[in-house]
Amino acid sequence: MAREIRTYGPEERTYLENGLYCSQCGNTHMWTIDLRLKHKVENMSSGLSVSLDELQTRKILVAIQGNLVDMVEKSVNEDKTIFQCANCENSWIDFQESIVECCLWSGCYGCFHCGQWIGEDELLEICTDCITEKKGDIDEDYCSSGCCPASDFGLNEVMYHYGTSLKGIKESLGWF
Repeated sequence: MAREIRTYGPEERTYLENGLYCSQCGNTHMWTIDLRLKHKVENMSSGLSVSLDELQTRKILVAIQGNLVDMVEKSVNEDKTIFQCANCENSWIDFQESIVECCLWSGCYGCFHCGQWIGEDELLEICTDCITEKKGDIDEDYCSSGCCPASDFGLNEVMYHYGTSLKGIKESLGWF
């Protein structure tokens, strides 16, 4: 049976400076890195023995710890898979701080990544103004196709967060 992939919501994430973040599942806890380490193989009286060369392994670990930030940046900027999410095995990761700053600077109304949601009243006001201006001629495609004047990605994620739908807002305004 396959292991169930867990999704980490904003409230379950640990925020650390230079902390890694998986944009697919929200993981901020565990990562894997694929290393090629030399192994020593010895022929012993009881059979073959395999072990790691401790000196080389220690040198590699020290180098990784000292260059971790550069390795993540290279992974993001040059699209080289170095790290992998230990939860969902996604290979596209970034620093959590960069993702949250991007949301804040772009005027994000709320999303899975930043977890900072506008108020429900503000959501309803924004949608009400748009629906009224368009005389009710708005559908889900309009909201999610980049036409939404409030957000490039529409406010669908915010609506989902509050359990609201475009249809429900339109009906409350008398547009069927």
